[in-house]
Amino acid sequence: MIIADLHVHSYNSKDSLLKPRDIITTAVKRGVNCVAVTDHNTVKGGLELVKEARGLKDFIAIPGVEVKTDVGDVILLFVDEEVRIERFDELLDHAKSISAVTILAHPYRKHVMVEESARKVQVIEVLNSRSFKSANLKALSLASKLNKPIMAGSDAHTMFEIGKAVTIMEGSSEDDVRRRLLKGEVRIFGSESSPLVHLFSFASKIINEVARTF
Repeated sequence: MIIADLHVHSYNSKDSLLKPRDIITTAVKRGVNCVAVTDHNTVKGGLELVKEARGLKDFIAIPGVEVKTDVGDVILLFVDEEVRIERFDELLDHAKSISAVTILAHPYRKHVMVEESARKVQVIEVLNSRSFKSANLKALSLASKLNKPIMAGSDAHTMFEIGKAVTIMEGSSEDDVRRRLLKGEVRIFGSESSPLVHLFSFASKIINEVARTF
């Protein structure tokens, strides 16, 4: 059984201070045996996660990235190189060329042309712990309407958010995660976080900006 948090941020995102090693430790303590680090516009955190997880038994580390495009945020999973593409359609073409899984992140948060975009990606994030419940329900309804595979992720930027929303599937490997996701053979579980988490992200952003000046 795979219990996966497929949307987590590390200190490589400006609004998080989490270190990949601590992400793994916290996830394991909470019964989460698969994590995808999906930092904003960089795969550095995902690659660090994979490095930290080497040698660990029964833990799946997936490198990813959350790319800001001209229509909204798109998550790519199974990525081992930086992606510098802002145009949505071009990003999807590139993702296909590198065999990355494409996910429309939190569709009803700062997205435009939501339904059109949702039709083009492979998976829709329908439970994001940092989104309002109403937005998550709309995303789930959209996925059902379009008959699209779904996933859940905590969108964790702080330690206590890790595992807040998970995607559950049968299997034990990275290949199983990819296959089950694309086939829609998953269950989702979780809840929304307190709006206060955004204050922690704001504070983290300030700390990171100050640290970069030294």
